[in-house]
Amino acid sequence: MVRRNSTAIVEVKAQCISDPQLRDNITDMTLTEGLTSIDPAGNITESPALLADSHNGEMEGELDWDEITQGLVLGAFFYGYWATQVTGGRLAEVYGTRVVLGVCVFAGGVSAVLTPLAARMHYGALFALRVVQGLFQGASLPCIFPLMIRWFPPLERSRFIAYVLFCNNISITATLPLCGLVIGSWGWPAAFYVTGTFSFAWCFLWYFCMYDEPEQHPSISPEELTYIKEGIQNAAISVGGVGVAERVYRQPTHDHTHDHNPTHDHNNTHTRSHNPTHNSTSHSLIPTHNTTHNSTHAHSRIHSRKKSVPWCSIARSVPVWAVVVGEVGNSFGFSVYFSYIPTYMKNILGLSIQEASGWSGFLSALPFLCRYLGAILAATVGEKLLIHQVLSVVTTRRIFSAIAMFGPAVNLLVVSFSGCQPITVIVVLCLGFFFNGSITIGLFANRVDISNNFSGTLSGIANGSANAIGFVVPLVVGALTQNQQTMGQWQKVFLMCVPVYFLSELFFLMFLSDTIQPWDNYNEHTEMKDQEEAEEEGKLNVC
Repeated sequence: MVRRNSTAIVEVKAQCISDPQLRDNITDMTLTEGLTSIDPAGNITESPALLADSHNGEMEGELDWDEITQGLVLGAFFYGYWATQVTGGRLAEVYGTRVVLGVCVFAGGVSAVLTPLAARMHYGALFALRVVQGLFQGASLPCIFPLMIRWFPPLERSRFIAYVLFCNNISITATLPLCGLVIGSWGWPAAFYVTGTFSFAWCFLWYFCMYDEPEQHPSISPEELTYIKEGIQNAAISVGGVGVAERVYRQPTHDHTHDHNPTHDHNNTHTRSHNPTHNSTSHSLIPTHNTTHNSTHAHSRIHSRKKSVPWCSIARSVPVWAVVVGEVGNSFGFSVYFSYIPTYMKNILGLSIQEASGWSGFLSALPFLCRYLGAILAATVGEKLLIHQVLSVVTTRRIFSAIAMFGPAVNLLVVSFSGCQPITVIVVLCLGFFFNGSITIGLFANRVDISNNFSGTLSGIANGSANAIGFVVPLVVGALTQNQQTMGQWQKVFLMCVPVYFLSELFFLMFLSDTIQPWDNYNEHTEMKDQEEAEEEGKLNVC
């Protein structure tokens, strides 16, 4: 472990404890004195639980690093994580998620196992290792969206995001207590060895059980394959390049009107006959108007991996900017919820919820559990509304996105004026996470509404933009609270997030689209044709 540098430690008592009038309001809660450390530059930081430990008043640790060094090492991961978002999504579009995600997780496991060795060598070695780890891990989330496009009909994608992608909320709450137990029994290096071993075990299962296409899976049943392919094809038929302003999900009748051979090989997947207006057993996406698109052509639009990325068209696309702006606003507010409300509770209210045992351990896990439950509830309810044609796709996206963004904004207003009321703050924190879970069927699901072929690239752009704001939030919060750990200054932090939430969400609500964009079917031939037409007209086809 890292020993906290004791040369520049100043004891700072939480305002609600040091002020007798405020202290009377919080007598029912277990309090800590909120010991923080202030470096010579005046920056107030906290030693991470896995990097510093105290026992009977003595600082323990193997590595004697000051607070600045600790901050550099901890932040190194995010420099790499931000850089590979777009690359990871694009690689999955071209080469498949099986290889890309498998390599990312395996590299993360190797990095974890090597962490104790690098830390003991020099903090520079650990800094470099964590940058490399971030580079691989940054590609992991965007590369899942191309897999979702190929395996899940549109009706099930929101639930996939809620149940699978949002499982990281559960893993966070499970990993921290687990690491605490491992460290207590075998020492801090064992925590990295155990998590690295889990990564290797996961990779073993992933490579043996995972396939990029449903047709490639050796044990998939004919019924399941039919369900998946028909659901995806119906969606492609209904939105294949056509400007559909309003779409609804319709639950079809159980009537098969086409032949399907489950034993066909992958090369013949797209050659079976199909009537665009037929009914199937899948929950399909049916247009509210008649269409005569050929199913083979529509289906190929979803599965083509060789298209060049139309960067200029994407950059000019207003629906893409709606997603990006919404992601940035959500990331800004969520960073405050995730990182700074616990700090506020410790430094101002005198209550720590970041310890991994007892009552405090339960409190630290509760917000993430609430977010996961909120995601599952929102995705389930939203898809039921779509199945029964209660709401259109675009209306569903707007309603649940508004809940995910406006809900936390209102909760921050409550925190700002709650005073020394820890219970109120904890309840509001959990509610904010719960409301934000609705983003699964709102903002997150909208990525695949506007693009199939470039869903990984688009997800990388959105995630990269959202993570970039993570570099800004600490600077803004630090400027407002540096040497001013008072309730008034923290109130400014929370109030600052409210207009960010509202303005970014309003932009998303105004400009979102539920239509596959024309640039999604862009390829090299289209690009050459556009350039030739531009040259004939005496114009240069540039951004």
